[in-house]
Amino acid sequence: MERATGSNVFWKERSVRRKSSDELEDIPNAFSISMSVSGGKSSKDAPVVDTTVEVSVSNPSLELKYVVTYRFYFANDSEPPPEEEVDTFMREHGIGYALGVVNGALVSDTTAFRVKPLSIPINAYDEVRKLIPQRPSDQSRHL
Repeated sequence: MERATGSNVFWKERSVRRKSSDELEDIPNAFSISMSVSGGKSSKDAPVVDTTVEVSVSNPSLELKYVVTYRFYFANDSEPPPEEEVDTFMREHGIGYALGVVNGALVSDTTAFRVKPLSIPINAYDEVRKLIPQRPSDQSRHL
């Protein structure tokens, strides 16, 4: 499904907190990623798919949290795409786009605080893809 005609990014939260000296921990980076997907129509009556991603990171000296919604437009369609097409779109395109934007913010924000730049672990992309259901119609395309 490559019918997406555009997208917007809506940041709901982008926070970075430096830990105080009594909070400093000698722990590895801890990542938490969650995602939700919904379809519908925009205020301009164009079909859309909204994806909200929440990423929390804790490292020895910083705590970071990002909550961002990506709206993918399907302006050439009259109705929102069916669930199985949304799932395929998210697995093949949407997740990479969504986590890529958050990854850029993560690198930028950690660099601004003069700590070693952090990035989302590469295996996280595959783990998030596994959260999207495999429907029977999808499986025939991936054999």
